[in-house]
Amino acid sequence: MVAIFLILLAGATAQLGLMYLVHLGLRDASQEGASYASVDPTNTAQIELRVRQALSGTIDPASVSVTVSETNPGMFCASIDPVSLHSNGIRVEASYDLPIIVPFLGALVGGDTLTLRGFADDTILTPPC
Repeated sequence: MVAIFLILLAGATAQLGLMYLVHLGLRDASQEGASYASVDPTNTAQIELRVRQALSGTIDPASVSVTVSETNPGMFCASIDPVSLHSNGIRVEASYDLPIIVPFLGALVGGDTLTLRGFADDTILTPPC
C-alpha cells in the first residue's frame, strides 16, 4: 500500500515539474513573440512563427495556440500626448493543453488535459500609423 502511494506521489511530482517546465517555455516563447511584435505589430504570422520557433525544444509547436492582441488600441494615432503613447502595447499569449499522465490526477483537475498559458506584454515601438 505504501509503495503505491509513493509511486503516485513520485508521478504527481513529475507531473508538476512538467507543468512548470511547459509554463516557463510558454512564457519565454510569448516574450520572444512580444519582442518581435514591439517592432512589427501587424505581422501576426511572423509573431506566431517566432513563438513556435522558441517552443521547438520544449513541446510540439504545432499544438500551441498563439493569440496576439493590442492593449489600448488606437492610442498612438488618437493622441499626441507622449505620456499616453507609452500606454499602447501588445500582448502575446500562448496556450497548450498538457496531457495528464498520472492516474487519478485527471479526476482532481476535471479532465485528461490541463490548459497552460503563458503571456507577455510589450510596448509597440513602431506604431502602424
